Amino acid sequence: SMLVPGGNNLWTSLSTNNSKKINAGISYSLFNGDEGNAKFRNLSFRLTWAPVNSMNVSMTPFYSSEKAMLQYVETCTMHGNDRFVFASLDQETFGLQFRLNVGITPDLTIQYYGQPFISAGKYSDYKMITDPKAGDFTDRFSLYSEAQLNYNIEDEVYSIDEDLSGNSDYSFDRPDFNAFYFISNLVIRWEYLPGSSIYLVW
Repeated sequence: SMLVPGGNNLWTSLSTNNSKKINAGISYSLFNGDEGNAKFRNLSFRLTWAPVNSMNVSMTPFYSSEKAMLQYVETCTMHGNDRFVFASLDQETFGLQFRLNVGITPDLTIQYYGQPFISAGKYSDYKMITDPKAGDFTDRFSLYSEAQLNYNIEDEVYSIDEDLSGNSDYSFDRPDFNAFYFISNLVIRWEYLPGSSIYLVW
C-alpha cells in the first residue's frame, strides 16, 4: 500500500433536447493531482439519431490525455527483497463509441456496442518505491540515476545496477506502447414470458 496525493476534479457537459430525433452533447472533464502527481483530461462529443421510436443510433468520438508521475511498471527482486519499479507516464488515447438499440417488438430487443480506439504511452523518470508512507510525497520514492539505469536497444530491456557494482541487479522490459483495440458486444433479449427473459450475448 502507498499514500498518494489527492486532487481536484472538474466535469461539465452541454446537451440538446434528448427527446428530439436528433440530439447532441459535448462533455469535458479535468483532474489535477496535488503536488503534480497526475493530470487527466477527457473531451467527448455525442450525436444521437432516433429515426423511429423503436430505434436509436449514437456515435461518441473522444480524446483523452493522461500524465502520471507514479505509474506501476514491474515488481523485481534483489537479494530476496521486492523492488517496486514505477515511472512517469505520458499517454494519449483517441476513440469512437458506437451504440445501436433496436426494439423489434416490445418483447424482443437488440443492442450493439462497438468501440475502436488507439492509445500510445511513453514512460520516463524511472523510480523505485522506498518509503510508501513517508510524510513528504517526494520521500516515498527514489529516482534511478543515469549510472544505475541502462537500456539495451536491441532487446528493449532496462537493466538496473542499484548498488553500482558494475553488474545488473534486476531488469524489466521497456513498457512503452502503441496499441489499437476494438471492443464490441451484441445483446439480443427476448422476454418470452412477463418477468422471464432469455439473453444471447456475443
